[in-house]
Amino acid sequence: MARGWHQTIEKYEMRLWHQADGKSIALVAEYHGNVAGYINVYANGESGAFANQGYPEIVDFGVLEKYRNNGIGNKLMDIAEQIAPGYSDTIFSPQGAGQQLYL
Repeated sequence: MARGWHQTIEKYEMRLWHQADGKSIALVAEYHGNVAGYINVYANGESGAFANQGYPEIVDFGVLEKYRNNGIGNKLMDIAEQIAPGYSDTIFSPQGAGQQLYL
């Protein structure tokens, strides 16, 4: 929360369990030694219109406001897009700003 993310610890613990179970890959960006952003790529999206159809899903893509405009979000998305084709040639984000990236 001190870094500007207002989510519960349980949400992030769930993301870690999903990664440990092989459901997702979590990427974290650092900027000058500080956590600046993150993104999760799920092998088989679990929500939205394309749920459970074998398409990778990008969830929880974020860059802390004070680190924006440094290319961090672009780099995270570039890496996520390199990972996704290992699962499918289609990738989706079920809602929000991430969805706008694919329009």
